[in-house]
Amino acid sequence: MRTSLARILIAAVMIAIFILPSIPLVTLASAQAGQPVETITFKTVTDMTADIVEVGSGNADIFLWSQPLKNYLDIPQDVMANIDLIPSSSTFTALAINLASNIYDSTKQGEIVVKVNGPGDYETIQGVQIPGLVYKNSLDAFGSNWVDITQVDPNDRNIEFNPFGVKKIRQALQLIVDRSFLVNGIYQGSANPMLTAIRSGHPAYEWVADIPEELGVTSVADVATAQQLMEEAINELNQIYAEYGYQLVFKDDPLAPGGKWLYFVYPDGTEVPVEVNFLIRVEDERLDSGRQIANWIESYLWIKVNRIERTRTIVTPLVYGINPIQTSDTIGGRLWHLYTEGWVSVTDDPIYWARYDVAFFYAPLRGYGPNHRVQDWWFWFNPEMYELGYKLYFGNYTPDQVDQLREDIRTLTRLGLEEVPRVFLTENLEFFPINKNRVTGLIFGTTTGLWSMWGIRTSRTVDGNLTVIEFSAAGALFLSPWNPVLGFTDIYSEVIRYQVADFGMYAHPVTGIPVPIRESWNVEVNPDGIPVPDDAMVYDPVENKWITVGEAKAQGKDYIPGVGSVVSEGAQASAKVTFDFVLGKWHDGTDMTLADILGVLAFYYEWAFDDSQITGQPDPYYDSEIDGAVTGTLELIYGIKIVDEDTIEVYTPYLDVDPALIASTIDMWVWTPLHMIIALEKAVVEDPGGTNYGWTDREATGEIAVDLLKHPDVIAQMASELVGQPEALKYVNGLNLLSQSDMDARLQAYVNFINEKGHAVVFNGPFMVESYDPNANVMELVFFEDYPLGKGFIPPQLLEVTRNNVYGTIETAPPTTTTETTPTETTTTETTTTETETTPTETTPAQTVVITKTVEKTVTQVQTETVTKTQVETQTETVTATTTVTTGVSTTVLAAIIILIILAAAAFFYLRRQG
Repeated sequence: MRTSLARILIAAVMIAIFILPSIPLVTLASAQAGQPVETITFKTVTDMTADIVEVGSGNADIFLWSQPLKNYLDIPQDVMANIDLIPSSSTFTALAINLASNIYDSTKQGEIVVKVNGPGDYETIQGVQIPGLVYKNSLDAFGSNWVDITQVDPNDRNIEFNPFGVKKIRQALQLIVDRSFLVNGIYQGSANPMLTAIRSGHPAYEWVADIPEELGVTSVADVATAQQLMEEAINELNQIYAEYGYQLVFKDDPLAPGGKWLYFVYPDGTEVPVEVNFLIRVEDERLDSGRQIANWIESYLWIKVNRIERTRTIVTPLVYGINPIQTSDTIGGRLWHLYTEGWVSVTDDPIYWARYDVAFFYAPLRGYGPNHRVQDWWFWFNPEMYELGYKLYFGNYTPDQVDQLREDIRTLTRLGLEEVPRVFLTENLEFFPINKNRVTGLIFGTTTGLWSMWGIRTSRTVDGNLTVIEFSAAGALFLSPWNPVLGFTDIYSEVIRYQVADFGMYAHPVTGIPVPIRESWNVEVNPDGIPVPDDAMVYDPVENKWITVGEAKAQGKDYIPGVGSVVSEGAQASAKVTFDFVLGKWHDGTDMTLADILGVLAFYYEWAFDDSQITGQPDPYYDSEIDGAVTGTLELIYGIKIVDEDTIEVYTPYLDVDPALIASTIDMWVWTPLHMIIALEKAVVEDPGGTNYGWTDREATGEIAVDLLKHPDVIAQMASELVGQPEALKYVNGLNLLSQSDMDARLQAYVNFINEKGHAVVFNGPFMVESYDPNANVMELVFFEDYPLGKGFIPPQLLEVTRNNVYGTIETAPPTTTTETTPTETTTTETTTTETETTPTETTPAQTVVITKTVEKTVTQVQTETVTKTQVETQTETVTATTTVTTGVSTTVLAAIIILIILAAAAFFYLRRQG
């Protein structure tokens, strides 16, 4: 009977599949071209259903929050009749894990890495780390993050057992997660199981698809193996703990979901149940997923779970912003252990960019745990994973090393699944609702949907006005501070920044190869070496001035990132990249010049280098998080030459399998004016009014992130105090690009702007912040009349290669200022844009290739409240400059899709039960 019913269900699914193509996917959007957007209003609503209704009712044009199809079922039909859906497939969920174990035994032979200055350059302490043991708040108690077990009372109740500081228990956690249940039971088919840091929708997934299965990690749970690993881990830990008097024991409890609980026993015999604090987001499906995973942990691993269900504003700063051995008052003075994190990739990636995904999540690089940007907070370190991740993020891969790149990605993926620094859960198949009566056209990412910068930027509406709503259960519009240094880390801030701050280039929404916006470049490659000219410039963060490479060599300044290799080893560049910028104006009316490009670069040299290494004196202009974030890139700059008022040459050792990525990796474009940066800097260093300002919020130090929206008066005060001060020019000293009077005029214009607008947001994008109401959570943007590319600019490359990612009617016009690359006299090799890679032709007789290409790496992974994954695989279409292409999903077919998903799920479960 079960077999017959399963066959009927499968037959029904097949019928639905045959019927669906005959149903129109969308009703046609308005035939009119619409108007380029002139005003954008962002606001929040605290209920997802209400947000959808707002769009369908015409009170908003776009709900910038992708959701599974099931969320549209209860929307009134007359409302849905006004909505079209834009697909998205680049968001995903995972479990962030606190891996901290900070207790060690100094009497044992060994070394523990406590700080990483770069690959192979490690600071260590003598001893052996004791897995799973944590001393809470040790920095407060002892002034150290590391605690020697021989120097403390073993019965100290600040000592706790962290099960996820143990590798085998993390492996067990990875195996008890039934991703198929999450996909079918919670997301109701609007997701795919996610097993690795590379999403199944990514073009490189096939490179690693076999590895999870090899290691026994599949979409369904393996409880038996997980419990075997758990018991092995407890036995091994008890052997280690015995000499210190600790023990882990299981105690039967008929009320426990798994029939018993795990206890940690102190030397004095006190038994404490092992508990983990699980931070569960409440805004979306992660609430149900988190609750289910908590049930599995209690049932299968016998560990009690404190379910701490909170919004993004509470948990995100805690997970990514404080020392993992510090307790937090926001969760009752406890440590956190697990978190249901969500991520969104905001670019549509070419195949090679999988290198950044695995490095970001497994090494892990860039500071999103367990290796934080503050290196003193690293309590888990795997040298092989870190060094391989560093190579993948910053290392060289020439076009003949594609196989090596693939193998390195595979190796790090395998190590990630073995070490389990995080557990991936789902990649979500979701949709953005737009009002089809008002939005007449836009271009969206084939996987990113409207998370891509292009979606809002290319929008056309019937009247040139666009209202965008975002979802926030807490009613907050932003999650991270609005400052350009360590802020803008959440997707809500980022989608607005994409409109007000400009890009030199940005990834194509289909191919992933970035296209030019405000810059173009030539790449000259010679793997045998290109000498770095002695008159090329580099910033000296100790002397606080630009010097020539020749001076750096003569004075032995090998401490300067990048050029230090030229000084100490006589290193040569492998490529020279010539950048030609379209500069324009800042939103305060001042001119953007090379002083901004190079001055902001110098700022990062300053804040990423600790002068005390040279001077022996404390350096107030050093931040370890900035160091961790940018030093790897600074190491790739051997020298810079100014060609003319908007052109520079950059000498770099960096090579890549795709020459386009050379330019993107060392891209010099900036979106913040120098006079803003120095005003923010002055606030951070001087703490005006007694407020402890910093570049980001830090609970442990009490730092409050200086914020362009929250602290305009303070920033204006700092800018005013810099007028007439030589220190305002320190980042352009030695360049002769900006006079004191020029800087004074900039600073005064900035102060005037702040006084007029009531905020300090001055960038260079097509839109500027006209007003912000923090009480109503409403921000209004208006078109910046001095934007050099003109209103509604869309690069023509976006319509040369499409894949059903153009909605409605789009018209393009040439930019006000061209960004095309001018070929040099050297033989130019054009690279052909494809979905995956670009391949150079043969080199010239001098073994020098000039790659003329305008591309960039934009691989930002951004925190989000939700996660979405939709794979759009359709035939490529080539369209003309005026295009009417209708894609997405209309309400006509919505019910049919839901039925299809339900039938497929039912068939799946019947067949599975039979097995």
